[in-house]
Amino acid sequence: GPTIWPVFGVTPEFFSNRNDVYGWVTRWLKTCRGTFTYRGIWLGGSYGAVTCVPANVEYMLKTNFKNFPKGSFYKDRFSDLLEDGIFNADAESWKEQRRIIITEMHS
Repeated sequence: GPTIWPVFGVTPEFFSNRNDVYGWVTRWLKTCRGTFTYRGIWLGGSYGAVTCVPANVEYMLKTNFKNFPKGSFYKDRFSDLLEDGIFNADAESWKEQRRIIITEMHS
């Protein structure tokens, strides 16, 4: 994946590609066979994985969701936009919202 610099993580590379973030991510996805990890600035709390592999997406969002919590870093930064909706939920809250959405989609 992208170079993860000590202290700065992928931030320098991200900013050097800020005018073409989608192209930059796409190039890394192609280079890394569809999945790569990243880490932001040290002590900033940002880290994760980017994937375009359907089996990986299903594994993270359905099969083994409990092992991929969003955590406080994500929730705090997106709470104004996403509130307590399914895209900002973890654990039991996520399960309940997912159940409701699936029920509604199949009605």
